[in-house]
Amino acid sequence: VFIRVESDVTSHMKYATGELSPYRDWRWTFFSGVQTNFRLGQRWTGNIQMLYNFDSSLKDGFPEKLAMRFGVQHQLRLKVKR
Repeated sequence: VFIRVESDVTSHMKYATGELSPYRDWRWTFFSGVQTNFRLGQRWTGNIQMLYNFDSSLKDGFPEKLAMRFGVQHQLRLKVKR
C-alpha cells in the first residue's frame, strides 16, 4: 500500500451570456489517498486508488469527495541493438 498525493488542472469552456464572450475556466484539483499495486501476469500489473478530493467548491469535473480509480499497465520489451 502506498500513499498517493496528486494535483491536476483542467480547462473548461465557459459560455458567457449577454455581451461577454466565451472564455476558458482553469480549475485546480488536489487529491490524496492510498494506492495498491498487484500483478496480473508476467508483464501485466494493475493498481487501485482510493482518493479524497480536497476541492471545497466541487464544481465541474469531480463532483464527489471520494474518487476510486483503477488501471492496468503492460510492460514492453524493446530489443536493443549492440
